[in-house]
Amino acid sequence: MTPTATDANASPTADEVRAELTRITASDVFNNSPQLTSFLTFIVEATLNGKSDRLKGYVIAVEVLRRDVHFDPQLDPIVRVEATRLRRALARYYAGAGASDDVLIEVPLGGYVPAFSRRSPAPTGAVEAPPRSAGSTKGSARSAST
Repeated sequence: MTPTATDANASPTADEVRAELTRITASDVFNNSPQLTSFLTFIVEATLNGKSDRLKGYVIAVEVLRRDVHFDPQLDPIVRVEATRLRRALARYYAGAGASDDVLIEVPLGGYVPAFSRRSPAPTGAVEAPPRSAGSTKGSARSAST
């Protein structure tokens, strides 16, 4: 069965997202950061399990970052700081080892609910050289006259 144009634009399946999560967390970018790995795994699994409404600063602080139940997200910016680190790590991953991955996991600014998408295919013919025009000789004649 060959993929159709609509298949390429369809949202990734839960299995595809989990496979991408595995690739990301096994990468060198995340290998030495168990806290970022835990953060990403938590938010991806919560979203896949239909519990994205739980992805608030307090819940992430207590359940992922091991803050106590008296944690106040207004006083301690740890979740926002770690979310920024996570976004940067994902950008590094997709600029390097994940540059050819079909499935993308992103954490949009302003929240902690990840977005899952497919990489847009590269436009066809993007590497073709522009055609030569007769105007290029005109430019050298103009240069010679100035």
